[in-house]
Amino acid sequence: MKLEKYGCSPLFCHAGNYTNFSVAVYIQINVVQSFDQPGKLQADYDCIHRQLKFDKVYIEVQRDRRLLSDEQAERTKKFFLVRAEANGNGFPLLLLNRYSKGVLYVWTMPDNFTDLYALPPEVTTAIKNYLMRGFPVRLDGPAQIALFVYDNGAFIVQNFSATAADVKISTLGNSSRLKNLVTSETLEGKLPPRRGLNWRNEDIEDRVAFSTQLPPHSYAVFTMDKTAQASAH
Repeated sequence: MKLEKYGCSPLFCHAGNYTNFSVAVYIQINVVQSFDQPGKLQADYDCIHRQLKFDKVYIEVQRDRRLLSDEQAERTKKFFLVRAEANGNGFPLLLLNRYSKGVLYVWTMPDNFTDLYALPPEVTTAIKNYLMRGFPVRLDGPAQIALFVYDNGAFIVQNFSATAADVKISTLGNSSRLKNLVTSETLEGKLPPRRGLNWRNEDIEDRVAFSTQLPPHSYAVFTMDKTAQASAH
């Protein structure tokens, strides 16, 4: 069998969970493959984490003639990266607690704020799934890409980096087209199939997805074409 230990950068590290010993979790390949079921990975994590704090995660990627797919391995890695279970040291990046009629979010900040630029897009996307729920426009992509949203339905996407960047824009509603007011280009969007409820029994947002590329040090201004309706694929 083949093992793969997943770790993260020192940005996420601190003292171990226990004084005299550390705890490692070993995930067999058949268990990792079972995470294809929506919500199972989060549910299993919650069940274990309520009873035991662990410091390392080992992912089995091969047993006999069975191989873990790259997609399954990456999905599991990214899940634990968001929770920063790594190298014998770890703590969550994002915590939430329901209080009265609201929700309190605590996002762990590094001592050096510029280290936030080192977060992988998959991690910032996971954080946005909580913090930007219900927001009319979302932007997912690499660091140094900014989003400015206005109350007239327009928004700006700006690339502050020195390299071109592929970004994903997602919007609420069924508008399937975005018009770039700088280039007059029209982006066609796609609506994902209905996905039901997440592990918290909350509706998963149906967002129309658009893909575009921004040249270095450039910006684009978009408006939504509400006359065009997106179709599921």
